Amino acid sequence: MEKRPKDEADEHNSQPKVDPKPGLRLTDSPSKLDREYCFRGRMEANKPQNFEMEPFTWLGEPARRATGGIVCATRTTKESGERATPAGHPLDGNLNGTKVERGHLIAASLHGSNLVDNIVTQYRTVDRSDVKIIEMAVARVLDNNPGVSVLYKVRVQYASPTAAMPAWIHIDAVGSNGFTCLAEIQNLPSGNETKTRC
Repeated sequence: MEKRPKDEADEHNSQPKVDPKPGLRLTDSPSKLDREYCFRGRMEANKPQNFEMEPFTWLGEPARRATGGIVCATRTTKESGERATPAGHPLDGNLNGTKVERGHLIAASLHGSNLVDNIVTQYRTVDRSDVKIIEMAVARVLDNNPGVSVLYKVRVQYASPTAAMPAWIHIDAVGSNGFTCLAEIQNLPSGNETKTRC
């Protein structure tokens, strides 16, 4: 049966309201071992690894949703190709009159892929402001400091076992030059009132 935009909107609207504070993080910020592997060249540079996708049910059908990923970045790159469409992404790019986008978990500039395990539905304001601020800060570190590595790790949290759109995006970036940026971004229609700056 073909899914109509109204079906998708109804399903999104029926999801639980999100607490203004995030739940416990699924993992700690990048471990000492991960940092050492990245900074000492034991982790392959610029080759992101996305975490296993999580099964869930969307509109009564089995589906899978992205959970996060990690990359040891030593340089930036440009995005190419078309982004995958995750399960539950509104067909018309609008949710209750608010624009949404297919946003990367590992940034395209940090070699993140356009595959569905690296794409989640984000409100446009969150994707183009809250998340972009962090991605650009990391890109500046790499572009302005040849020889520096940045371990970039992202995890998302969903409000319920049936939510297609993440409620929280956790980004941790740690550089071999001492750069540190830890962000907890709520996926809100209006974006986050307080922006994490790195």
